[in-house]
Amino acid sequence: MFEFHVSRFSREKYQFDETLFRFDGNVIFADFLAVRTFTQRINQSKDLIHYPEQAIRAGDINAIGLIDEIFHLIVSLYRQQTNPRIWERAYRELETIFGEPRLQAVLRRFVEDFPPNPVLREELSAADYLSGTTNGTPHAHVALEELLMLW
Repeated sequence: MFEFHVSRFSREKYQFDETLFRFDGNVIFADFLAVRTFTQRINQSKDLIHYPEQAIRAGDINAIGLIDEIFHLIVSLYRQQTNPRIWERAYRELETIFGEPRLQAVLRRFVEDFPPNPVLREELSAADYLSGTTNGTPHAHVALEELLMLW
């Protein structure tokens, strides 16, 4: 099982089934069939007869998910073994360098472009989401980690 971010644009363009997405907006695949169905949804919108090179392969999607999971594992191990407050410190450092308004603007834009489900469904604004927490972890820190992992 793996997951990764899918942009609002892609979610709307390909009309992916909402049940594929977790609360935080990541698509989650429980098995290879789910990946193939996801890939097929993308490929249906392409002119693969004339442009077969544009086809998305399920293996490509699996690779994206695997890379994302590896990055998260590396950071998680670093956080556990070396720096438990890495995201708090990273946030404060970026806030010092760029200022709170610019940092918040970047995170808000990320949350708007790669929205968690409540933001996508317009139950929460991006700013309201970022001011919240889940299990004591500020959503702003979660967004920062996801932004860096996506980058």
